[in-house]
Amino acid sequence: MSDRPSILPLHSDSHGSFVAIPLSDTADDVETGQFGGRAVLDGPMTAEPERMAAESDCSSTVSKAGIWLAPAPVTFISQSSDYNKIKPHDNIGADNRIVPHRTLDSKWKPFVHPEGSVYFRQENCFTNVWLYDEPNLKAIDDTMEMVIDILRRRRIALSDVEVCLDLDIDDDGVKLGCYYVCNKKTEEVFWLHPIGNTFFYDGEDVRILSREHLGLAAGIGYRDHIYMFPHGRHLTPEDLQLLRADLAYHMFDKQTSKSSTAPYSVEDLDNLLKVLKQVEISSEAKETLPQYVVIVARLRTTLCRERFMRFHGERYAQLDSDRSVYEDEHRQRSVLFNVLTWLFFYTPPIYFERLSRVWVDNKVNYDNWRGFIGELQDDWMASITPSTVILSANVGFLAIQSVDHEDDYRSVAQIVSYMSTLLALGNIVACTVLARQHRPNLHLHSDDAIKYLVPRASNRWGMEKLAIIFSIPTAFILWALLFFFIAIAWVCFHNTTIITRVVIAVTTAVSTILVAGIIHNGDWQPEQDNTSLSATMTRMKKLIKTARRFTRGSWSRRWSGQTLISSWIKSRVSLSPKQSLRSSHTDGSRTTPEMSEAQKSAANPTLSQTDVSGVSSH
Repeated sequence: MSDRPSILPLHSDSHGSFVAIPLSDTADDVETGQFGGRAVLDGPMTAEPERMAAESDCSSTVSKAGIWLAPAPVTFISQSSDYNKIKPHDNIGADNRIVPHRTLDSKWKPFVHPEGSVYFRQENCFTNVWLYDEPNLKAIDDTMEMVIDILRRRRIALSDVEVCLDLDIDDDGVKLGCYYVCNKKTEEVFWLHPIGNTFFYDGEDVRILSREHLGLAAGIGYRDHIYMFPHGRHLTPEDLQLLRADLAYHMFDKQTSKSSTAPYSVEDLDNLLKVLKQVEISSEAKETLPQYVVIVARLRTTLCRERFMRFHGERYAQLDSDRSVYEDEHRQRSVLFNVLTWLFFYTPPIYFERLSRVWVDNKVNYDNWRGFIGELQDDWMASITPSTVILSANVGFLAIQSVDHEDDYRSVAQIVSYMSTLLALGNIVACTVLARQHRPNLHLHSDDAIKYLVPRASNRWGMEKLAIIFSIPTAFILWALLFFFIAIAWVCFHNTTIITRVVIAVTTAVSTILVAGIIHNGDWQPEQDNTSLSATMTRMKKLIKTARRFTRGSWSRRWSGQTLISSWIKSRVSLSPKQSLRSSHTDGSRTTPEMSEAQKSAANPTLSQTDVSGVSSH
């Protein structure tokens, strides 16, 4: 169980020790908690649970079986499977005689999840613990009694909630009765004690901003709870219709936006919609098939998590997957990165920019990441062929009799060719290793991308390091090519005739100019669109400000031809229609409809204050 999520971090150290929240034996201590009574279910929840945990005072008590009650995240209970204690039957008796599981004497009933796991249910209480073992059954019953006792003392109706229970043992050997509670009305998960905000989401660096945002976080756990325990649920056709509508919208957004926040690709969304067409839910049926419940619950969990991560419904919702919702700090790049950028032919900034679009606010844009991995594979595989060509060219170059000397002396051309050969070999090795480390089948799911990027790109320096690593093959092949060129140039210019040098120099100069033109072609950036909304609004503000300045006092009577606006209008009227249209697109001035209004205003030799306001409003 060491790889399972932690139960409860101390408020002073979110990455350190873990403790179990004990219970108070008196109702007064329970009711004085920050989450007491109906406030847990319907009232506001604070967005600072760590502060609450520091201020709360919970005295301790132990159940009869020596079990401490401990709140646990939903993900902790969902990952409680233990595959190391399976005891198979090696010998099968006649007529397939194997002792079956004993019948539970209590009210717990077993259910088989569509995935194959077994869970148990007693009214509104659920558990994944193997209750066929008597000690587990006794411990779960004791834990359930403690939780239900608190719910009753807080006057929370048991019919409005569902309780999930689990067992664990901490590092000190203390038995823990883990739990969480679900509110069926608000479809949220909550606990009976103050907890940290990391209980609501696992592995995401997202801060809770408001009660509504907290509701999305709590909704993730509730839908995960439905997914874990699907039997006895009732879904309505409206639930299915809403899910289809959400997926259809994400599919539309994915196809029409380059920076969509949809959690699935277009192909995945199309396949999911096809699956949902096979789901049949009747409003008359008392229960929905657990297979259908699992499908709907898993998809709703993903959609709810995506809304929470993108701050859905908040003031600063993330509308583009490649743009951060936080203020850009514009931190300068490290000295090492700048130096290697020059040595690696300015390749690292290209990869850094791509990584910045993939890893935004500690979240992975999986579609961009999958495309990025595919591009890296293509780049690395494509650079192996030129490396082999350079390698063969160096071998042939060194075999030339005029270059290869029998004595120990080595010319500059030979030494540089040796360096080119080694760099070409380094490129082949680097591409092979990187391609093996970044196989597409190792990044099929977003979780795989998160596991890869979290330890490597959790900070800016980590992203710089990753960009440098991705640039190593390109640096190898370009330096190998450059050194091979130096070797050839040395042979052509060292102890040769003037005609040979002139011809080689001219050829080299022409080739350099052409290559520079190709490189410069990649540096061209589109000019800023002066007709954008922000640019237009800025110009209009300046125009209105100028108009107001000249419409005060006696200036309002001397408006004809003496203001900046009238001068601007006259200059526009003097142009031909084609010149006016061309000028409006060049300097960001008025469009054609605005020009017509300006011409009408200029035709009148005297403009009133109302006319000026009309022109400025455009």
